[in-house]
Amino acid sequence: MNKTKIIIEELKKRNIPSEIKNTIFPIVEQYIDRIQFVKSFVGLKDILYFEELDVDFFDFPFFLSLNCQTLSSNGGNKHESIASVYENAITDVEEIVRKLKHFFEETNRILFFEVAFSENVLSNDDMWEVYHRMDEETDKEPFEIMTKMYRYPEWYDVEFGENVAILEESLSLLKQMDNLYITSSIKKLEEEINKALEEDNAPLFTTLVKQLKALKTQVH
Repeated sequence: MNKTKIIIEELKKRNIPSEIKNTIFPIVEQYIDRIQFVKSFVGLKDILYFEELDVDFFDFPFFLSLNCQTLSSNGGNKHESIASVYENAITDVEEIVRKLKHFFEETNRILFFEVAFSENVLSNDDMWEVYHRMDEETDKEPFEIMTKMYRYPEWYDVEFGENVAILEESLSLLKQMDNLYITSSIKKLEEEINKALEEDNAPLFTTLVKQLKALKTQVH
């Protein structure tokens, strides 16, 4: 059983909203390779958030936010990323179901899940530590310090959303660089093919055309 499936099975034993357990999970379990659990949604594009019923962090116990601003799309501005999550939030379960089906059928993107557990609730002592750390970590907002202090069930061993966002951006940049190199190589091959045609060099022409076909299959 893969890690995502294990997390879902464990969550079914917890005090989570019935709409998530009975309506949302049956849909996403059909696309188990297209979902990823995280510890925060900062910087991620497509998010489904829900919390245990005794947590009460947000006005709504669950919401779906698609096409949010990522850190790369807004120059790394965390405030804009978080604001876009709230602006795009859908709380009606029927609308969430409709959007989810469209998301999985019409895109190939990953849907990120953040879960708020009762273990996340900080004590008064924890809040004093947050207050003192704000003096040391002046580049961070209080919520960033708080989320790093959250406790989680042992089986919820997942990455922070911000780390995932940075990794995704790095992979995207590598893909862009790879595409630039391939495009340049294709152009050079096409010039060599034209030259081989002008010189009536059939063996070289055949070899170059094979190389060109192989290169074109690598364009993302």
